[in-house]
Amino acid sequence: IIDSVTEATFDKDVFVSKPMRAWLGGRIEKLGAEFSAEVAEILQAQGWNVRLEIKLTELGAPKSPNLGDIDVLAWRPDGRVIQIECKRLKASRTIAEIAQNCGRFRGNVGDHLHKHLRRLEWVRDNKTKIAKFTGIDVEKIVVRHPMVVSRPVPFAYLSGLPILASEIVLVNSLQAYIESWERGEP
Repeated sequence: IIDSVTEATFDKDVFVSKPMRAWLGGRIEKLGAEFSAEVAEILQAQGWNVRLEIKLTELGAPKSPNLGDIDVLAWRPDGRVIQIECKRLKASRTIAEIAQNCGRFRGNVGDHLHKHLRRLEWVRDNKTKIAKFTGIDVEKIVVRHPMVVSRPVPFAYLSGLPILASEIVLVNSLQAYIESWERGEP
């Protein structure tokens, strides 16, 4: 139980105590930030320019609706830009947990995938602001929007997802994902 708490593999909703829920929520945020930093390090090692946790308002998005932040934004002078949503997820050990996990990533209003889709749409519609931020000519910019996950996820196999399964990338496969783009593969 203690390992599950310190590694934040419990849902904070399991606990009744407000201090415990707050502590676990903070732990989840800290481990999520560490995961985003790990993803950034992989890209930096491959020569990408990288920024972590960029509020969309910093890029010129309006304050309302709140679009949150881009976990990792990486770019190359040749125009390639990657807007990454990082998800450090706990293992689904039961059928109920698999169903719960799938329910959180359908692209429905308010779920975890919906937030990513809103940011993705804003970035697609505002390439000039991305160009200004990165210093890249807007005509050269090509953006990809993968969701990088910490472990294999069941929602990647759902039909009707509003993103391609190939854009749900296991962190251990991120380097191969980048290399395939460099080779011109879709």
